[in-house]
Amino acid sequence: MNWYVIFVRSSKANYLVNLLNSESMIAFIPLMEKVHKKDGRYYMIKTPIYPNYIFIKTDLDHTAFDLWLYQFCQNHNGIVKQLKNDKEGTSALYPEEAAFLEQLMDENYTVRQSSGMIEGSRIVIIDGPLCGMESRIEKIDRHKRIAYLKNELLGKSIKISLEILKKI
Repeated sequence: MNWYVIFVRSSKANYLVNLLNSESMIAFIPLMEKVHKKDGRYYMIKTPIYPNYIFIKTDLDHTAFDLWLYQFCQNHNGIVKQLKNDKEGTSALYPEEAAFLEQLMDENYTVRQSSGMIEGSRIVIIDGPLCGMESRIEKIDRHKRIAYLKNELLGKSIKISLEILKKI
């Protein structure tokens, strides 16, 4: 399957995902589980990894998808632009980037929270989608419970939820 990414107005994102899924496309907004503190209590919430971006999986090649998207935009508003790598219209996601995202996400297109510990200067992931990807972690913000990964998708570094259980 080919992957495409479109940038949309924030107020139309969920509406467009539902509309695209009814058009025999697989459209989704990648989400990340994240711990949120409110009124002194901690809650697990889901937030978009890439706000205002919709990811689409389809069998259409880039030329057919461009034509289909142009016709779709004529009837529906909210789509700002399609992300492309070059002027020829190559999809914004390379196959290895799409495979990496699929490895991180579950069947509901959500990246679950990982947990790990720090042993000296080394990070050891115990559980979650980051398990076995310790070498890709560039930086950890323990206060925000976020791991920054080396790979860049859509020109942005990837932030994944990571709970450090202990430091040895």
